[in-house]
Amino acid sequence: MVVPNDFQSRYCKVHGVMPENYANEVLKRAFYPHARWALFFLRELSPYFLQADYDFIFDVGRITRFRHFEPAVEAYFDHPMNKNNPLRRRLLLRISTARLRRLVREVLLKEQGGQNAGSVG
Repeated sequence: MVVPNDFQSRYCKVHGVMPENYANEVLKRAFYPHARWALFFLRELSPYFLQADYDFIFDVGRITRFRHFEPAVEAYFDHPMNKNNPLRRRLLLRISTARLRRLVREVLLKEQGGQNAGSVG
């Protein structure tokens, strides 16, 4: 049996999360802390408001090496929902790329026995 080696599979294994809950769990952990209270309202405000965040989470979910994280960040910043949206850009009602970067690094390192983060690649 082949075990998937992507971030989503590793995250679910390390944190005991069912795959169908992956995106919402990562969203809660990676969203800016000051804005977490607003997640319910943001979902109600527009079904598309969090689309960039979910797209980013699923893009990151497919990576198998840490070096693939930065291209996903660039795509996230270029997402149409992140352009000229003051709620997302100025008020930071979105995912923190730094928080998600730490989460990705933590999971990849835990799976690789705690090697130096720079060697994950």
